[in-house]
Amino acid sequence: MIKRLASFIAGLLLPALTFSQAVGIGDAAFVPNYLLQIHRNAASGVVFQLTNTATGLTSTDGFQMNLNGTAVELNNRENDDMRFFTNNAERMTVEANGNVGIGIAAPLQRLHVVGNVQFTQALMPGGNAGITGQVLESQGAGVAPVWGSAAKNNVSSVLASDINIQSAVWVNYPTSSMTFTALSNQAWVMFSASGFAYTNSMAYVQFRIWNVTTGTSIGGTSTKMQSYDDATGTVTPWSSRMLKPLTGLTIGNTYTIKVQYRVGGIKGTYSAVVNPVASPDEHHLTLTVIR
Repeated sequence: MIKRLASFIAGLLLPALTFSQAVGIGDAAFVPNYLLQIHRNAASGVVFQLTNTATGLTSTDGFQMNLNGTAVELNNRENDDMRFFTNNAERMTVEANGNVGIGIAAPLQRLHVVGNVQFTQALMPGGNAGITGQVLESQGAGVAPVWGSAAKNNVSSVLASDINIQSAVWVNYPTSSMTFTALSNQAWVMFSASGFAYTNSMAYVQFRIWNVTTGTSIGGTSTKMQSYDDATGTVTPWSSRMLKPLTGLTIGNTYTIKVQYRVGGIKGTYSAVVNPVASPDEHHLTLTVIR
C-alpha cells in the first residue's frame, strides 16, 4: 500500500519537476559552476562512460571521456572507429588502426585528406624546412621525401694551366679545388681528363677526388700509359673519367673537394702531361658536381 502511494505521488510530481540550479556531482560538497559539473578530489579518474549491449558493462568497455591530471582523453575502448560530425555530416574519422581521415570515412594512410590542404608555415619532412628555392623530392615508397633543387645545377672547375705529372705520391692538382652548397642529401661527382704520356715509359697515371671537408677519398681512376720503345720512344694519348655519388650530405652545408694525382709504372721515367693551354683541342681536366 505504501509503495503504491509513493508511486502515485511521484507520478504527480515528476512531470513538473525542474532544476533551477546547477548540479554538482563529486566526492565532496562544492558549488558547481555550470548546469552540470563533476568533480573528484583526485588528480585522475574523472571518467564519463557510455556503454550499451554491444560494448559490455565493464570499466574497459564502451566510450570514455577522462580528465587525467590536466590532460583530456577521449577513448573508444572498442575495436572500432571514432567519428566526428558537424551539420549532421561526418567530417573526420579516426579508425581503430590509427589512420585519420578528413573528408573521407575510410582513410587509407596515417593521414588521408580529401580536399584542399593549406599551409601557413613550413612543411618539414624529417624536421627539415629546407632552404629557399628547394622542392620536395620523392625517395620512394615508405621513405620520407627530401628537399632538393628545383632545377638541378652543376658546379664545375676546369684546369687552366699546363702541368706535368711526375710525383709518385698524391699531390693536389692546381686550380681544381671547388666548394659547393648541398641542395639535397646526395650529389654526383663527375671527373674527366685527357693528356699525353710523353716520356719513354710504361706507366700509369692515377687521379682521385678528395673530400677536403671529411678528409676522405670519394674515388678515382687509374689509366695505363705505354709510350716506350728501345730507340726513340712514343707519345701516347690517354684519358680518364669517373662518376660517383657523394652521399650523407647535410642540406645547406658547404663542402670542398679537389683533384689529386700521382704516377707510377714498371719501366722508364714515369711522366704524363695535361696541357689545356698549349693543346686545348686534345687536353683537358674538368671536375663537376651535379647537385
